[in-house]
Amino acid sequence: MAKPRIPIPTNPGDIIKLAASIEAQHDELDKTSPLSMLDWEDTSPQIKEATAVQDKVDKMGKELEKLTQRRNNLVAPLGEFVRSARDVLSGVYRAEMKKLGDFGFRVDDSHKAKKNKPNDPPK
Repeated sequence: MAKPRIPIPTNPGDIIKLAASIEAQHDELDKTSPLSMLDWEDTSPQIKEATAVQDKVDKMGKELEKLTQRRNNLVAPLGEFVRSARDVLSGVYRAEMKKLGDFGFRVDDSHKAKKNKPNDPPK
């Protein structure tokens, strides 16, 4: 029979959950716990604090997802607005396209590089 492997999680949240589970079992076994020799005086407060911090991280992660979705919903119409503004300004300042830079647009007046066809040798 092969020796069983006992992997240690690498994800911080999973490590915290495992540490809390170990502590709970240790507490349940009380004086008969084989882990009594470990430094619980320092470790128990660390587990409690890490659990509290992980709870905040999880909550903030959910909030971040909501905020990201809200931002993305707001950006779509703004993209159309920016495109329209560029088009209007390109017409108004067609002889002075650098003026669009005054409005915050990046004006790139360099020539576009030619795209090579897949079978063409590089130039």
